Amino acid sequence: MSEDRKFKGKLLFRGELELESPILVGSGEDDVTDNDVIKDHNGKAYIPATSFVGALRSEFIERNIDAGVFGYSNGDKSMQSLFYCKDLIPLNEARINSRDGVRIDNKTGI
Repeated sequence: MSEDRKFKGKLLFRGELELESPILVGSGEDDVTDNDVIKDHNGKAYIPATSFVGALRSEFIERNIDAGVFGYSNGDKSMQSLFYCKDLIPLNEARINSRDGVRIDNKTGI
């Protein structure tokens, strides 16, 4: 690890996120199955930290902000992420809707 990448301390951010639209947490792969809602052992929905951090990292990259804090792997060179995040737990009970009979046509994408 280079001298400027050494651990020097930590910043703690705590906040609340408010969804402006429904959220769908999936693998991002082109599956032909329904996406399951991710729930904890008590059956409560949550957003995995990996999903949130992945979206945050993508936003950093899109805005040309150094995303090095998220770590990298490039052949023989790699660096562990300096970023740590816990799963995001809703403050209120998440409303989960099921839309039976609604599907996407694989040929048209509609």
